[in-house]
Amino acid sequence: MHRRFLTIASALVVVLAACSPGGSTSASPDSTSVTPASPGASPAASPSGEGIAIDEAAVSGTVRLSGWRSSESEEKLLTETIAAFEAAYPNVKVDYEPIPEGYIDQMTAQFSAGEPPDVFYVQAEFSDAWMEDGLLEPLDPYFAGNPEFTTEPFYDQLLSVFQLDGKTYGLPKDAGPLALFYNTDLLTAANVQPPTTWDELTAAAKTLTKDGVAGLCVGPELPRVGAFIYQAGGGIYNADNTELTITAPESVAGIDYYLQLHSEKALQTPAELGAGWCGEAFGQGKAAMTMEGTWLFPPLENDFPDIKYAVAELPQGTQQGNLAFTNAYGMGVDSANKEAGWVLLQYLAGPEGMGKWTSMGLALPAREDVDPPAERDAHIAGLTYGTAYAFGRDFADIQTAFNNELTRVIAEGGTGQEIADAAAAAAQ
Repeated sequence: MHRRFLTIASALVVVLAACSPGGSTSASPDSTSVTPASPGASPAASPSGEGIAIDEAAVSGTVRLSGWRSSESEEKLLTETIAAFEAAYPNVKVDYEPIPEGYIDQMTAQFSAGEPPDVFYVQAEFSDAWMEDGLLEPLDPYFAGNPEFTTEPFYDQLLSVFQLDGKTYGLPKDAGPLALFYNTDLLTAANVQPPTTWDELTAAAKTLTKDGVAGLCVGPELPRVGAFIYQAGGGIYNADNTELTITAPESVAGIDYYLQLHSEKALQTPAELGAGWCGEAFGQGKAAMTMEGTWLFPPLENDFPDIKYAVAELPQGTQQGNLAFTNAYGMGVDSANKEAGWVLLQYLAGPEGMGKWTSMGLALPAREDVDPPAERDAHIAGLTYGTAYAFGRDFADIQTAFNNELTRVIAEGGTGQEIADAAAAAAQ
């Protein structure tokens, strides 16, 4: 039976399933509304009227593929995935056009000019804006015309990020929930077991904080503190993303838990540890534990090979809680080569392409019919109850306000209620 995972706020997600330090776990620049210059024509519907049928064997030409550039590991893996596609579809060539920085700004310019790539990354936190502004090609006619491709295997909370008014505008490319990485040498030396509850996490973090090492490193940002909010039984938004619930008592309790750990020095931020992000602090042995996604595995293997570590599910508060990050592949209404674009998109988001893309464990599959990489059990478990991290077109302002106020409170003192109120005020 196909499993469906419902979450407290499962309507929408953020940042790269590769939410790596070079990716997009923090707020991105505000999206600019864009009106398509002159919507490009979609391929003709099938004679039966059942959608847009694409004869994959007959399609040829060049497809422009674009996305942001993250780590070298991801770049290499995507190149290999593209090569596998071109081997399977020798009549279609992929012109890969990565955007090193300013992805949203450059895509906005291409939308305005009516010349978006044929297939491109749809960043979760901007999916609502791009869908509402009519920039993305609805994919449902392609599903109807090519029934061999189905959205059924995708995790609901990830797919729903790219759906609006009953239509689908993107297919999740991967998934990135959080898990607890812990230094096995440090825990063994301190006779500490991997924590499974908040009480155990508090005790472990306090015990492990000594000799210049923090028990726990968690960045001062909503894409990490949000996990505590859901573990406390709260939420950033309600279940259908129609009401901001970050000021609810349960939500504030999650923020206060973070502040409590920090006030006791059991939790420290990357800046306090002299690191660029918590993954670096953990790899350098400055933190005994941290909460990160699968994007931490490559740095640990390549940059910090001497660190001995293991991974567990995030400790639960009043309930289990996690965040699930994702992004999608989509096409533009003005994309020039939609037939070949669909052939590429269905491959990248299909079992073969996604299997190739996630084979190294940089991210988890967004589909249930693709086997996840080995030794990712904690992250896989977190995905089953993880809340998709994307909450509408105005969420970037809310996230920025939350992060700024949290930074102030850490420096000057304050409460979780003040942080939640600042975030809510940004939504006014």
